[in-house]
This record gives sequence, C-alpha cells and structure tokens, in this order.
Amino acid sequence: MLAYQYRNNHTLLVIFISLALLFQPFIKIALGRTLWNIIDVVVAIFLLILLKVEHKDEK
Repeated sequence: MLAYQYRNNHTLLVIFISLALLFQPFIKIALGRTLWNIIDVVVAIFLLILLKVEHKDEK
C-alpha cells in the first residue's frame, strides 16, 4: 500500500520494487542466515519509520 501511495516519489518506488524482488523467491539469493536477519531488521525499522512519518503527515 505504501508503494502505491509513493509511486510519484521515484526513490521510494525503486526501494519498494527492490524490496519486493529481494523478498520474493523468484531467484534464490544465498546471503546466509545472519545477513538475512540483519536485512529483515533494517527493513522493518525503515518501514516503521516510514509509517510513522506517513501517520504524522495525515494529522
């Protein structure tokens, strides 16, 4: 849903498309368990910050 809202922002669009490709199993990317855990945490923090900013903008 956030990707749809930010379609006019090219940078965020590229980030969301990259994340979708990274997390979809079209091609197996062997990064190791530790690196995947780090990526998961970083992406989760990024999305939470983005949601907070979006919620703040609505008020």
